[in-house]
Amino acid sequence: MSARGNTGTEMDDDADQEAFETLEKMLVGQGGETMVMENALRHIVTRITDEGLVIELFELEGIPLFEDGTDTPTQLLRDLSALISSTAKAVTNGIAIGGHVRATPIVLANSPVWDQSANRAAKMRELLEDSGIAPARIKRVTGHADRTPVLQDTMARRNNRIEVVLLRKTDRK
Repeated sequence: MSARGNTGTEMDDDADQEAFETLEKMLVGQGGETMVMENALRHIVTRITDEGLVIELFELEGIPLFEDGTDTPTQLLRDLSALISSTAKAVTNGIAIGGHVRATPIVLANSPVWDQSANRAAKMRELLEDSGIAPARIKRVTGHADRTPVLQDTMARRNNRIEVVLLRKTDRK
């Protein structure tokens, strides 16, 4: 995707940055087509980090990504994964997937949050691959349990989320 100059990684970083900004615009720009897609895009936020382009898919109250307490994707998540897949095909960068779940109100001896977050991340990998992403592009699939909430209320549904990261070319983790 990028040529190597004397400094190599600087040019890679510049090319990645440009590609990520373009992909971000592609994702956001896909909204005006239908009301269904407009509603689906309310579940996506993107940000460019040192790791790459993070595409965060999250639940809203009453509108889940997975059937409650399972790793069974809803139609919304299937639609969002197809959108991400079509956008991600524009580049060849590796992909990392992270699953996050909200905390449960009851402390259990055998908490399900680790398995649930890992299973949801694995399900997202399957959805991306089913939509045409080459399995070799998937570099990491991780379950983060309830350890990194985005809201102070650790039990908020917004903490149920999947992060798909298009990795920088120099990041092979």
